Amino acid sequence: MIVKIYFDFFLDAKSVQGKEKILNKITRLLDTQYGYASVNHIENNKFIITCEIDAWENLIFRLIEFSQTIGRQWIITGSINDDLSLWSNDPRVIGVSHIGINVDKSNR
Repeated sequence: MIVKIYFDFFLDAKSVQGKEKILNKITRLLDTQYGYASVNHIENNKFIITCEIDAWENLIFRLIEFSQTIGRQWIITGSINDDLSLWSNDPRVIGVSHIGINVDKSNR
């Protein structure tokens, strides 16, 4: 099954160079986790990851596991049987104030 994961990063950058530096760091983190070919920077601070999974449950586990490396104190919303939304006001990435992650099972 192929799914899309949507990442939305809210930045605290005061300058264009600062924003670019933070976005480069985020891109490297996502590339390392999902592979360069899977990561698409779509607009401003938003990324779409396209990945193939063998089971929805494995995706949920891996996504929560990865989210713990980029943030803390995650709020999980939605029905994890059909869609998953994660929100953190406590990111580990310097220059990021909030992170939102969404994945919908219907993206197959």
